[in-house]
Amino acid sequence: MSTEIDPDDILLGIAPAPTPAPVPAKREREEDNHGPAMRSCLPKEREFVLNRIGGMTRPQAARLAGYGNPNSTAETMAKIALRLSQRPRIVAALVEEAQKALRSMAPDALGSLREVLTSIDPKAKLRAVEVILARTDPAVTRADINVTHEVIDREAEALKALRAFKAQGATREFLENWFGYSGLLRYEKKLAAEDAAKPIDAEYVEVES
Repeated sequence: MSTEIDPDDILLGIAPAPTPAPVPAKREREEDNHGPAMRSCLPKEREFVLNRIGGMTRPQAARLAGYGNPNSTAETMAKIALRLSQRPRIVAALVEEAQKALRSMAPDALGSLREVLTSIDPKAKLRAVEVILARTDPAVTRADINVTHEVIDREAEALKALRAFKAQGATREFLENWFGYSGLLRYEKKLAAEDAAKPIDAEYVEVES
């Protein structure tokens, strides 16, 4: 049974000072999970970056991060967001967080690739296997003591893979994870150009005059 100790008794030395409460263990700080680019940003800037990575527009991300005020117009928030997006440390943080987000989607991309590998389309399955092997075990040709690396047209291989994935009905998300957002757009344009350049098969019938 605990007894209360009068603070005056402690001052007079007739009662021992109470045992201090244990100090709670240091909790993991949110900043410990960030990379160097994010740690170099101010708290509001980090909120802006995370909001952008989460899919918000620049003005939305800025407003939710605490920039502006309740009376700020959409035009004002757009200007604030533009200035934020041009700060070098925020640009670096956006790249850093985007790379983390892409890496975290790797399991989903692998799942989509497994679906292609287990498909009934032998051509799509073969192309998927070729792409995987090209990325994990590049072909090497050996002759005597000289080692010659086989020259592979990576762009042509990527176009073949894209065509096979599309034929199999791969999702847009899978394609963007595999080729990258800008890479996918570039390869899609090249595929469209290839298709447009293909000759059209037609039968010509000679008409007697």
